[in-house]
Amino acid sequence: MWCRRIELDGFLPMLHAVRNHVPTFAGRVIPGTRSDRPQLPDLAQRGTEMTEVFLGRFEPHMADRGFVACDRLTAADIIGFFAPRSTGTVGMAIEDRFPAVAGWFAACSNQPRSRRRVRFPGHLPAPVTSINY
Repeated sequence: MWCRRIELDGFLPMLHAVRNHVPTFAGRVIPGTRSDRPQLPDLAQRGTEMTEVFLGRFEPHMADRGFVACDRLTAADIIGFFAPRSTGTVGMAIEDRFPAVAGWFAACSNQPRSRRRVRFPGHLPAPVTSINY
C-alpha cells in the first residue's frame, strides 16, 4: 500500500516538478525520452504543490515511527526517499514544516547502504544516495 501511495502522491509530482524546473532536463521532461518538449513552469509549480499536499499527509504518519511500513528499512522507504531528497532542488524547505518527514529522511540517509555519494551534473546538491545491493 505505501509503495503505491508514495509513487503516485509523492514521487510522480516531484518528478514532474524537477524535470520542469531544472535546466539539465530541458528537452527531457518526459522520462526515458529526448522529445525536445519545453519545460513548463506551471507544471513544475503544480508538482511542487502536489508534493506539499503529499508531505502534509505523510507527516502525521511518520510522526510516531522510524520507517514507513514497519520497524526497518523497506522498499517503501527507498521509493519515498526521492521526494524529500529533491525538495531543495525546487526551492522547498521541509525541515520546519514537516519535521517528522525530515527526521525520517535523515534516518534513511544514514543507513549503511545509503552513504555512497553519487554526483549529478550541476542540479542536485550532494549527498545524493544510492542503495547498493
